[in-house]
Amino acid sequence: MKKLFKVTGMHCKSCELLLTDAVEDAGAKVLRVSHSEGIVEVEAENDAVLSKARDAIVAEGYKVE
Repeated sequence: MKKLFKVTGMHCKSCELLLTDAVEDAGAKVLRVSHSEGIVEVEAENDAVLSKARDAIVAEGYKVE
């Protein structure tokens, strides 16, 4: 299953790399991340992994709308 998160607080490529690592450590696959669009698109096998991915984004100090 895929999920598109609207994320505020990203401002550079380093933010994208940080979130990619955090989301993948949570068990999801990052399909696309863009600081200019404020999005992180992920793919996960179930809702629990999507929730972990969302929590990982928030834990890094970003806001998920």
